[in-house]
Amino acid sequence: MFEYAGSLVGTAPIVRPFLISETCYVGQLCSTGLTAHAGGAVQIADAAGAAHEDATPIVGIVAAVRNLEDAGYNSTYKGETATYDTAQADLVANDPIGPCEVDVILCLPGITLIRGPIWNATDGTAITELTETTGSADGSTVTHANDTAIDYADSLNAICYCRKGANAGQYRYISAPQTGSQTLHVCFSYDIAIGDVFVTAPFGPGPGCLQIPAGANFIDASGALSAYFDIFCIDLDLSEKGKERAVFTLCASCSAFGGGISYLAG
Repeated sequence: MFEYAGSLVGTAPIVRPFLISETCYVGQLCSTGLTAHAGGAVQIADAAGAAHEDATPIVGIVAAVRNLEDAGYNSTYKGETATYDTAQADLVANDPIGPCEVDVILCLPGITLIRGPIWNATDGTAITELTETTGSADGSTVTHANDTAIDYADSLNAICYCRKGANAGQYRYISAPQTGSQTLHVCFSYDIAIGDVFVTAPFGPGPGCLQIPAGANFIDASGALSAYFDIFCIDLDLSEKGKERAVFTLCASCSAFGGGISYLAG
């Protein structure tokens, strides 16, 4: 799940209630729901469908369900459910009476920090570890037994991180991504030995490209990023399998608050 991780300017989180346009879950990124014409201000953010995605701007993070009757834990999304309902009989049964609302932490571009887990296509599936099979005396290429489906051939700023070996803790940006090898812009500081362990990620600290799944509840590291949201990564932790995390802020192009204009202003 995504969560609030602070502010680059030290401000408190801005939380606002919004009607939903579809069933949502705590911990999801949400986007403007006005384009769906389904009676709510926010909906689940869709996966990016193009480079520099800006068609459905991201509003924020779903933080809580306000209607008790509509709340319930969802094991798939690992968060509380905000059930979308429209019929009068359902609305009067809600507590409080009325349509379901969620509290949303607004994600302001360049200000609000978002923390999210990095998974390989499926929630809970860790990024594939890559074990060096050849070795590299100059530290310029990581070669592995074609044991990953991750291929960042279309990505910008994808990185390779050394988890085990003389270069443990170092990351390098990838210049020539392949399914079975990663050539690096800058060599690792020390020789790469057979048995060293690496992982790849779609972005490193600084400007990057981020993709989310249909559930909008984690960072998807499963493949080439021909479609993505523009972000700025503040912190990245790839040190432990199954605990990969990133802290980032949205760029104005993919935020509902980009350029000083709110899509929720009406």
